[in-house]
Amino acid sequence: MSDSLWSKIRDEVDGKRICLGVDPHSALLEAWGLSESGADLYAFGEAVLQSYDESLVAALKPQSAFFESSGSRGIKALEDLLASANSRQVPTILDVKRGDIGSTMHGYAKAYLSEDSPLKADAVTISPFLGVESLEDMARYALENGRGIFVLCLTSNPESYGIQHAKTPAGISVAKEIFDWALDFNARFEPTVGLVVGATIGDGALEAGIDLETFNAPILAPGVGAQGAGAKEIRALFGQGAQGVLPSVSRAILKAGPSVEDMIEATSRIVKELSNE
Repeated sequence: MSDSLWSKIRDEVDGKRICLGVDPHSALLEAWGLSESGADLYAFGEAVLQSYDESLVAALKPQSAFFESSGSRGIKALEDLLASANSRQVPTILDVKRGDIGSTMHGYAKAYLSEDSPLKADAVTISPFLGVESLEDMARYALENGRGIFVLCLTSNPESYGIQHAKTPAGISVAKEIFDWALDFNARFEPTVGLVVGATIGDGALEAGIDLETFNAPILAPGVGAQGAGAKEIRALFGQGAQGVLPSVSRAILKAGPSVEDMIEATSRIVKELSNE
């Protein structure tokens, strides 16, 4: 499935475009004059979708939690948004951070990566902390369906450090075990497994024993914009691998809404800053 929207994300990430988050949290909905009804959640997502400019944005990333919190009406709004994006050939990364084992993990794979699922996306975020072996089935399912996964590796929240930098029985950090597994899977098959690495982790990769420049698939890098990271931090963290990084931005753009034109302008400004710094 070389012509899938996942392959579009995977093959066209160039370090010059961003991943635009779709995060309808309550404060932002209120600022836009919207409620948490299903219709308003969809209206929010549709406005962000209308602001999509392929020259500036590589993918949209709906945050599932903000839709789930409104129950069935929110899930329906998310389904409709994903379907609308798919019909317009706009790549999507569904931010669900699921992680489990066995048949439950397979159920998550079917829910988000099956062509027949109403919640299908082109890629999803995955939590690996039940062990890297638990990821194999999800990764293979993604591969077979022309989709991808982004596995949490080094996140920027302070409380994650003790877990992600803890040493395994092999004497390497947990983050490096995740990194090595993803690197190996992509080498054995084709680039299917991306990573999530926070743009604000500073020397975190070095401390974990990871050389991010060697990674062989896209890296989703949250923390750009409102959280403080810019081109300088991305270059320092990823080095020559920065061209394979997909900076993730949400609040810095969404606060310009609900005007579609203003969101496009905000996106253009951030992309220019990332390119010029």
